[in-house]
Amino acid sequence: MLPSLNNPDLASVPLTMLAGNILDPLCPAAVKNISEDILNKLSMPVIVINHLGNILLTNEAFGKTMALSNQNVTFNFENINFSDSNLIKLLDYGLPVTGYNDNLRINNKTIPVKINLYPLFNSERHRLGLVCTLEDLTSSSNYLQLQQRCELIFNSMELGFIVLDESLKITMLNKFAKVHLGCKESEVIGKPLDNLMQEFFGDANPISSALANQMELKDYEQSFTLGEQTYYFTINTYFLKNENNQPTGAIITFQDITTAKEMSLKLAQNERFAAIGHMVGETLQGIGNPLTSIKGFVQLVEKNLNEQQKKDLKSYIDTIFSEIDTIYKVTNDLLEFTKPYKIKLELISVNELISEVLTLVDKEVRLQEITIHCDLFEPSPPVRGDRHQLIQVFLNILNNILQNMPVSETLTIKTYIIGESSKVTIDFIPWPGNHRPRDDESGGLSVSNRIIKEHRGEIRTVSDSGEGSIVSVILPLCKLSAVPENK
Repeated sequence: MLPSLNNPDLASVPLTMLAGNILDPLCPAAVKNISEDILNKLSMPVIVINHLGNILLTNEAFGKTMALSNQNVTFNFENINFSDSNLIKLLDYGLPVTGYNDNLRINNKTIPVKINLYPLFNSERHRLGLVCTLEDLTSSSNYLQLQQRCELIFNSMELGFIVLDESLKITMLNKFAKVHLGCKESEVIGKPLDNLMQEFFGDANPISSALANQMELKDYEQSFTLGEQTYYFTINTYFLKNENNQPTGAIITFQDITTAKEMSLKLAQNERFAAIGHMVGETLQGIGNPLTSIKGFVQLVEKNLNEQQKKDLKSYIDTIFSEIDTIYKVTNDLLEFTKPYKIKLELISVNELISEVLTLVDKEVRLQEITIHCDLFEPSPPVRGDRHQLIQVFLNILNNILQNMPVSETLTIKTYIIGESSKVTIDFIPWPGNHRPRDDESGGLSVSNRIIKEHRGEIRTVSDSGEGSIVSVILPLCKLSAVPENK
């Protein structure tokens, strides 16, 4: 027997009796008509099928539910076949099929349905057929699809969501929240929010405290340190309320602003450095005038000395001039480092640039009896850069090398391109001993590093025990066809 019908006037009428009357060949025609009329008044879609699997009747609710304009339209199920011998065997044994989900195909439309099949027998236990009831699952299916789409959107958002119930227990959280909070869903669902927040805030939990006091947080900024990494978030909270304006839960959203925060901190730091640079620049410019006065007075004193005094004081006076020149050089390098400089780009031959720089240090090379060996790549690699600045870099490096090289040594300068690399490398070999350059002795190495970085390159110093050091300047190689003509 099937469950009671929804229609109160038909609540006491079992479907099996009505369908049995239609299927029983011995049942009077009048009773068949009455039974069919009652079936058509039911709100439940019903199909009556004989023992051979042929459909004898579909009621009006079936046509309405399936939106059929014609009750005689042919239809079938995706999986169930009423003529299937195995299904017939089950039904012949009197076994019902209930709660089976299938797809009903009508014309070009597919409708998800839940099917119940009940076999019907006569008084002699011969199966007359079966009655089939249907439940349209379209709305449930649509809801499920909508839920799946919502979950997909929910989990793909670059924003953390935590949903709480009235007692501030976690009922849902998205993928972003799980990843950034380092938790699994099974570990936090149904647990108080305080348990999760304890790890990040300790006992001073501003989020739970605000929610407990019916306060909403707006763009509240908070940092968390996980391991060695510090993360920055903005947090917002929203209350969920019923029709009586009573809170039924809450939603917490948080957004990762770590990158923006770090950029802001760096910008602030750069502004401080710029202010310091400006102050240092003004201070260094102020040093120049006293130095000029000191040098002038020393020259005046030297001029008024007799020959014996000049001879006795020569080493001291030379030292004074040397130290003044050193201060001049240091202040000029620092001023160059703090001054903004606009790069003037042009097409430059690396080999020609090296030849030009070697001419500038020729006197020092000859005095130290240094042998320069050039192994230069041909054709000369072209780069796009500021000639004046690149000359300054190579001069700084060569001066640093020459100041530390013993006499009668060999310095190798090599240019090359590795494979199909888009970069050219200039090696200075060797850097004597295990000595590595320091900013205070390298003739403006900080300035050189800054210049090469502005040219999208880098300076590398590699030391090998007992073999000295190699200083490499790496610059982007410029394709000739890509360089606009310099006007």
